[in-house]
Amino acid sequence: MNHTRIITFTVLASLVGLVAVGCGNRSVDETPKAPPIADPPPEQPPLPPQPPQPGTSLEHQCAVSAGYAYYLLDTHVSGGTELHVVGVYESRSGGKGTVTIEVSRPGRHVLVLSSYEPTHWKVSAAAGVIVERVLLNGYHAQSAEVPAGTALESHDHDTNNYHYEIGYKWPSDDTSALIGTAQTLTGLQLTSFRGCYRSTHFTIGEDAPSQPPPPVEPPTTSPSAKLLPGCAHIAKESAYCMALLEGGDVRLAMVGLDSGQLCSGSTAKNLQASGNASLGWIGDKVYACSRDGVVEINIADGATRVANVSCEAVTTHGSEILVMGFGGGIKSYASFDDVLKDKAGKTYNISGVFASRIAARDGQLVFAWHSTNEVQLAPLRDGATVSKLPLAGYDDWVDGLDIVGGKLVVGTPFRVGGIRLFDLATGKHLKTLNVGGTNVFYPGVAGIRCAAGAGS
Repeated sequence: MNHTRIITFTVLASLVGLVAVGCGNRSVDETPKAPPIADPPPEQPPLPPQPPQPGTSLEHQCAVSAGYAYYLLDTHVSGGTELHVVGVYESRSGGKGTVTIEVSRPGRHVLVLSSYEPTHWKVSAAAGVIVERVLLNGYHAQSAEVPAGTALESHDHDTNNYHYEIGYKWPSDDTSALIGTAQTLTGLQLTSFRGCYRSTHFTIGEDAPSQPPPPVEPPTTSPSAKLLPGCAHIAKESAYCMALLEGGDVRLAMVGLDSGQLCSGSTAKNLQASGNASLGWIGDKVYACSRDGVVEINIADGATRVANVSCEAVTTHGSEILVMGFGGGIKSYASFDDVLKDKAGKTYNISGVFASRIAARDGQLVFAWHSTNEVQLAPLRDGATVSKLPLAGYDDWVDGLDIVGGKLVVGTPFRVGGIRLFDLATGKHLKTLNVGGTNVFYPGVAGIRCAAGAGS
């Protein structure tokens, strides 16, 4: 039987924790080899761990009392070796923390354990339970203690061995990409996913004794994202981008990052070409800069609203709209109504930025000048400083940029392809997509915002 159960817990309650590791474990500790590149926004202090009551086993110690949700995806795929994925952003606010994983579910298991921040994982198995393999995934270096006889490997950005996304909630495009990569590397179908922004413990136990709902298809974008009418086939690729095309008019389009196929959509009403090549995308709205300020474009019909706010470049980060003005600083708005009122919730001042393009994903900013051979990276944090990433073999116009699946996506003039993909850790050129062909009416994309697709 193959059913799917999705549970999201948002009850504000104090939780208790478990720190227990069986005997005969071995330990691997990988020290970060590069300085941190990205840090999360300031958070509340972590909850103090408390011992469990006798005879009980905690399913998780997600910090729901700090406002974080616990996510459980149970596919009920069983038989043979099972694949379980656990994802967090961090185990504590600031510095390296510990997450304990208790495996009490009978049978043989492979675990993929993922965290953005440096994390030490302690894995224990109940009597008769076999953990065959543990794969660690992180932006920063990870370490682990695992049961004797368990194979252990680690993938992280700090050691240039990174090819996963960092996913901790469901549904989300990053988690879909993480699960897809885990299935590809292990050759197994997912049995369960557990996640939380911040947690110190998870138990992988028996299925809940409830009847699961019908199977749920993985999302092709963020939960509320919408696709251009007639372009759903583009979202079947492993990743794709929303884009603007500027020529005699300004038109929305979608680009597949496997095929380079371009699907044209609505014309943005009352919007003139501006050359400001950055995009944000939330639900059925796309955000761009114009000469008049920040523009909201409706995906369905191209209708626009304009906020008279200084706009050098714009992007989105979760539900935030981030606007980089000509005077410096990046303003964060909770909604477009707040942009209309110029009512920013916070401002990020990033040191060393020399850019007219911007994108943000998973707490990381990427910047570029309009014509360059490098991009700048920085954590989404006030007071952060940029680092430079050279783009191998490229020195030309940057008509848009974004991050998806551990790759840097750069929009280029159609005369040199239209889209180029680079390794986000090294700047190595991975792929050039011939998007526009001989199209001279639209010289290239003018801003991109990307997502993992159904084929990831």
